[in-house]
Amino acid sequence: MKACRKVLFFLDDWMFRIANWVVCLATIVLIVSVTIQVAFRYLLNNSPRWSTELCQLMLVWVVFWGAAIALRNGMHVQLDISRLHFPRWLELVFRFLSHLSVYVFIVVVFYYGSVLVKENIRSLSEAIKISYAFLYIN
Repeated sequence: MKACRKVLFFLDDWMFRIANWVVCLATIVLIVSVTIQVAFRYLLNNSPRWSTELCQLMLVWVVFWGAAIALRNGMHVQLDISRLHFPRWLELVFRFLSHLSVYVFIVVVFYYGSVLVKENIRSLSEAIKISYAFLYIN
């Protein structure tokens, strides 16, 4: 049991590090892409077609991978006012409901995301010619 637990903690730490790197790299790509788009639009009066799609893709990746990081760190949205005005047992009920709503949201997003991946596996984006499944699999 201890060995299994040790492996799970190792995998959790490893995935957390990967998620942090993905968010950092996606943010850098997003900033560079937006900068290129703005510079080309104002200097050359013509922005590259690929920059808009790349910005959208990177923004989605930053949001969802960042949400995973926030969830692991216990920083997802919750009502802090419950701690000020309610007894301890009610605070625990609110915390449970908060966690439950987050997990239900994750399951719903996972389900409909998998449906979108299946439906769009052959659809390619207009400018950067990658499968929309790559966007939805995130």
